[in-house]
Amino acid sequence: MLIRFMTAFLFWLSLRQIWPDQKSLTNWLALLFVIYPIFTLQPLSVAYTLHWAMYFVFMLSLFLMLFAIRHRNIYLPLTIVALLLEVFHLISIEYFSGLELSVPIFLWLLFSDLSPGSIEENRADQFPYLVVLALYVVYRSSYGTLFGYDRFALLPTLTG
Repeated sequence: MLIRFMTAFLFWLSLRQIWPDQKSLTNWLALLFVIYPIFTLQPLSVAYTLHWAMYFVFMLSLFLMLFAIRHRNIYLPLTIVALLLEVFHLISIEYFSGLELSVPIFLWLLFSDLSPGSIEENRADQFPYLVVLALYVVYRSSYGTLFGYDRFALLPTLTG
């Protein structure tokens, strides 16, 4: 539950980076994030710990990316940490790899809140994140070739 709370808190902080003056909107969106989808399998929560931990890492990466764009004086170190977190969560569990496609949407929302010329200035900010995702897709597509096996192939069975 703590990891789930911290993930929701990071989601709220990310929304606050996009809409710093919209307290009510960001609060409601974060609350909706907490309650949907409703997690009814609390007795099995240990089995989902890795999922929530990597969801937390994704949200931390997203928050650091948005924070870095808002605070240009520390852009490079925060971007490096955000990219390393992205690589970490993609390698650890592929379940949230599709969420990386939401990064341009979050950036677009952030740029629309910034000054009018910032969209052109910051267009390259999404490039490193998309490169990491593209490299991950290439890696996962060639996984069997790299390691010499097909994980979907039938295994030989031992018979009597």
